Amino acid sequence: MSEKNYLDKVGFIYQLTKLKNYITATYVQKDGDKVLSTNDYTTAEKTKLSGIEAEANKTVVDNALSSSSSNPVENRVINEALGGKQDTLTPGANIDITNGVISVSGAVNIDDTSTSQSSTWSSSKVSTELGNKQNTLTAGAGVSITNDTISVDSEIDDSSTSSSTTWSSTKINSIVDALRNSRFAYVQTLPTTDISTNTIYLVPKSTAETNNACDEYIYVDNAWEKIGDTEIDLSGYVQDSDLVAITNSEIDTMFEIFE
Repeated sequence: MSEKNYLDKVGFIYQLTKLKNYITATYVQKDGDKVLSTNDYTTAEKTKLSGIEAEANKTVVDNALSSSSSNPVENRVINEALGGKQDTLTPGANIDITNGVISVSGAVNIDDTSTSQSSTWSSSKVSTELGNKQNTLTAGAGVSITNDTISVDSEIDDSSTSSSTTWSSTKINSIVDALRNSRFAYVQTLPTTDISTNTIYLVPKSTAETNNACDEYIYVDNAWEKIGDTEIDLSGYVQDSDLVAITNSEIDTMFEIFE
């Protein structure tokens, strides 16, 4: 692996010192509370501002509705006033609205026994009917809903090890329990007798270039399940020998951009 340059403590202090010296030599230090180095405020501008009366452009905004004030009103006050108003009414069956007056043109016949669309149910009847309805169903993994019909998209198969297979909760719990109480055993081949269901068996890989890595197996439901291996890939990691501190000379070269 090629060398990786890094900045150590000594180099960092050197860099800060060099940066401080550059700033001190290049820029003027701030004088107290002053912001500008020159005074560009002219006498003519001062005279113009002095001639403006106090609160000449002040706008008074009322915080309450008034029938006599000509001042603008806060949005909050208007919103609160409108919030207490009735929304526009729309006449319906047997209902008439004229100049804000609501009148019933005919008697409303409540009939809880009728299923006709023109019938009117009582609030008690409506509440009862709604209470008997199923809430909206939402499809999930492996489940679809079409026209209120629920169907399972996949079958449960505890004997399969395919990534597309669905296991039962019993199968999953048995694997988790085995892992929770497991111990390790190194073997050359998987045993056929005296098999422990709470042991993780480590079997050497068949290839020699895998740094003595092993495959990991557990025995669940009378079958072997491979759960992983012990191989670790460190090819992308940086080693101490790959790290080389940045020198002061290299830092000097970096600061040449300010010159």
